[in-house]
Amino acid sequence: MMPGQAQLLRMLIISRLSAMRQEKINCRPDNTTGRQWSIAESWQLIAQLPFGKPTAPAGEKPFKPIEERVKIFK
Repeated sequence: MMPGQAQLLRMLIISRLSAMRQEKINCRPDNTTGRQWSIAESWQLIAQLPFGKPTAPAGEKPFKPIEERVKIFK
């Protein structure tokens, strides 16, 4: 866990907010969002943490069998 991450998660829980970490989103500073927020073109977004109040309970998430998701080579 990165420094400050535990405090952030605690704040979200206390505030009854949900969050989902999203990594490597294709959101370059040269797009509309980058221009809107005056983000330097040298910056690159590698992750984001959208959060808010849940509007519905989380549904079931189907998973493929582990044998189809993980390959072990000897």
